[in-house]
Amino acid sequence: KIKCKNLPSAFTIPESALRNSDTIYVINKNNKLEQKKITIINYRNEEIIVKDGLNNGDRIVTGPVSYYVEGMQVQPILNKWYDGLQRMVLLQIYWLP
Repeated sequence: KIKCKNLPSAFTIPESALRNSDTIYVINKNNKLEQKKITIINYRNEEIIVKDGLNNGDRIVTGPVSYYVEGMQVQPILNKWYDGLQRMVLLQIYWLP
């Protein structure tokens, strides 16, 4: 028998979304770049399980970002490689001129 906890607010996201050890980039409703601190509870294959810091509908940057500028205007492009869980929208980033 294996004991485990049900974490209804946990998300599984691609490890490629992780910046440093506890940060991800999200795109807000105005298509501007923001940072979010997250709490990781486990790593699994190429995914991470996040306990805190994310919400349903967060648009997460999964592609490479050469430099980060808070509030930079971006154009999200859906990443078809990974559809995510719990209605999470995962994105690559396209830099606007």
